[in-house]
Amino acid sequence: MLFNNEAGSVNPKLQNIDQIKREPLAMQIARRLVEYILSGQVEPGDRMPSERQLAEAFGVGRSAMREALKALTLIGLIEVRQGDGTYLK
Repeated sequence: MLFNNEAGSVNPKLQNIDQIKREPLAMQIARRLVEYILSGQVEPGDRMPSERQLAEAFGVGRSAMREALKALTLIGLIEVRQGDGTYLK
């Protein structure tokens, strides 16, 4: 029963429904990049595709890709060398 009374107050059990938590786009991209790294297509020291190429391949914007790459840099998986490229550690 949705309503408790004729006044139309909502049943208290329905008021506590948790909102579905959606993972941020950059986190989804980072997870996919980790899968790419673990697939063996790149080895430590290899240069990865450019930010632009990765963004196009994933069908996302460069800012979301940049944020994902920053996350992987912070956890030590990759190294971004300004003007040179992104390398797998």
